[in-house]
Amino acid sequence: MRAKQPRVRFGMRTLGIAAATVAAAVSAAVPATGPADSTSTNGAPTVGVVEYNLGDDAFTDRRWLHGFGEMRAVVHYPEKLTRDKGTAKLPVVVLQHGNQVPCYSLDAADRTWPCPRGVEPYPSNRGLDYLGEALATSGFVVVSPSANGINNFMGAASQNARMIAAHLRLLQQLSTTGGGPLSGAFTDPDTGLPKAVDFTGVLDLSRVGVLGHSTAGEAAMYLASEDNRHELPAGVSIKGALSLASPAPSGFFSTLVTDEPIAVVSSGCWSRGNEMYFQQARAYGGKRGFLLRVRKANHNFYNTEWTVGPGPTDGDDSGCPAAKGRPTAEDQRQLAVTYARAFFRYALYDDYSGLPILTGDEPAGDVETDVETY
Repeated sequence: MRAKQPRVRFGMRTLGIAAATVAAAVSAAVPATGPADSTSTNGAPTVGVVEYNLGDDAFTDRRWLHGFGEMRAVVHYPEKLTRDKGTAKLPVVVLQHGNQVPCYSLDAADRTWPCPRGVEPYPSNRGLDYLGEALATSGFVVVSPSANGINNFMGAASQNARMIAAHLRLLQQLSTTGGGPLSGAFTDPDTGLPKAVDFTGVLDLSRVGVLGHSTAGEAAMYLASEDNRHELPAGVSIKGALSLASPAPSGFFSTLVTDEPIAVVSSGCWSRGNEMYFQQARAYGGKRGFLLRVRKANHNFYNTEWTVGPGPTDGDDSGCPAAKGRPTAEDQRQLAVTYARAFFRYALYDDYSGLPILTGDEPAGDVETDVETY
């Protein structure tokens, strides 16, 4: 398929939209290819949230000689599905945050793993909650792992990808048998109290999507690459990978994905390096690829925690802070919600209703963008 020429999009500028309004606007009704669900008062499907935490040193990797990491994640899911086992299984989307300091402190002495007594882990994975909630309203179970430990020691794409695979293995065990380490491990993220959710028979791990923000963009492509899929548990298949505001691939690992759809969202005022994922897949005859270049976007605004700090590199990390018409944090997150929903509905549900957003025939947001596809 011939690549389209870059297309400039300008959307209508809408500021101050509440999170509930955004969720309702992007979710609509889940099509017939997905499950029916109950809805909240604003018309969006009701979303449940749980967390699990198996310990600060629960993840190890025999190819990783130094360091260890936590096995902790927050899960967003359509509530009704766990009560109605007569509906179809749901595909899973993993949201992986990038590299950040491991502990929530301005004191450099506190930045170690595990965090010192009295210092909380940096909640980088919770900075993607807005995406988790929106995708859950669209028919997905969404898992957002914490990666403070491995980022503290190394944070390379291969370790990050194998940590994601470890989470998928536990979720597969839970959905298949109702057992394993995640059985009875869920808690309410706000109260910390146990919360019973039955995911038995709910998860379709033959349809998994991975979104990697920042340095985790390479982990997403690594795991989706044909060269590395042997590291996934048997029966788990990556059907779509999205790199969100990521640097260029390191070149140390295979990240070529040709037989499944990929999407790349680059940030023009931070880095366009991740466009290489799109370019290499197109050059090698990739199945389908989508590129959205957000001309004046930065990197941190896609993570609500990184937008405010207290990490040393948090806040507005734009390379063009004085440029006119720059998107706000809310603008960038609205765009990410719209684009991710369109891509994963396409890749995991064969739902073409959002394809015009991916091809640039409809705007993904209210900011200046360029679009390319193959």
